[in-house]
Amino acid sequence: MLKIGVRFRHRMIGVNYITGLQSGVVEGQYVASPWQEVAKLHEVAKYFTEIGGMWSGNILAMDAKQYNALSDQERKWLHEAADSYGEKVNELDNAWIKNGEDIIKASAKEWYATY
Repeated sequence: MLKIGVRFRHRMIGVNYITGLQSGVVEGQYVASPWQEVAKLHEVAKYFTEIGGMWSGNILAMDAKQYNALSDQERKWLHEAADSYGEKVNELDNAWIKNGEDIIKASAKEWYATY
């Protein structure tokens, strides 16, 4: 990667990104759009490219041994609950993303979608 000019940097968050963007040390960054609004990065960054990235910190996890010990009925209930949880999390995440992007777009000089 170094041969083509790519340099890996330590992950910067919050004020480090803002300082980097203000000073020109950082010309761009990849941060999920609603987190850009939370960190107020849109106050110093004016150009945004939407790349269709995705992230999620909303998971349900269970040990295989515990899952395999469930009865068929318990597994059915678990799957129904997981489906309902997933639907609600998607609904809340989509609303949060839209709200953050609406705030960013209000101050952005350019919002470019690649897809």
